[in-house]
Amino acid sequence: MRKARTLLPTLALLLPLLAGCGDEPNAPAFVGQVQSSDAVVAAVHADGQLSFYVCGGAQSYAHLTHWFSGAEAADGSFQIENAGWTLTGSLAGGSGTLDGPDGETHAWNLAPAPSDVAGLYSIQNDGCRTGAVVGNLDGTGATSLQGTWCSGEGKFAQVTPIIPMANVDVSVAYDGIPVLVEQPGLSRRLTVERVRAPF
Repeated sequence: MRKARTLLPTLALLLPLLAGCGDEPNAPAFVGQVQSSDAVVAAVHADGQLSFYVCGGAQSYAHLTHWFSGAEAADGSFQIENAGWTLTGSLAGGSGTLDGPDGETHAWNLAPAPSDVAGLYSIQNDGCRTGAVVGNLDGTGATSLQGTWCSGEGKFAQVTPIIPMANVDVSVAYDGIPVLVEQPGLSRRLTVERVRAPF
């Protein structure tokens, strides 16, 4: 009896810690498309800060893939520049534009991520941040992944998931989604992790 009474207070102290394991909160995530393009977008925001990823597809990954990080205004709007590109819009409004240095303009739309798996993923590797967008990207209702690897030397390549996305549940996504990078002279496996807060 004495041992049981001694253990109860100890267990009471440990339970909140155990309950928190594997339960790290995610910042609100958004997923969408760039209109008239094969590019997709994803974003996370919290406490007035935003990380936004434009991920080009098979025809545009080397041109349209860009990261943006910055502040949101009090009304939720933002205008962020990076390497001559300007991202303007509002997550609350679900739309905006991506303007290039040569005058090109691309409209984008997004909406809150529809599941705990959908959202923005990344990994810092080879001097650059590889990114991936996960969600219903083709309108069929199936979860898919579109990502772009990059290097500090300005090289780009698309990434493909190693396991079927139909098999990626919350527990897999929490540990990170394994992807493959392949191009002439390069074959590499990476694990993209959920972006849980703006950086």
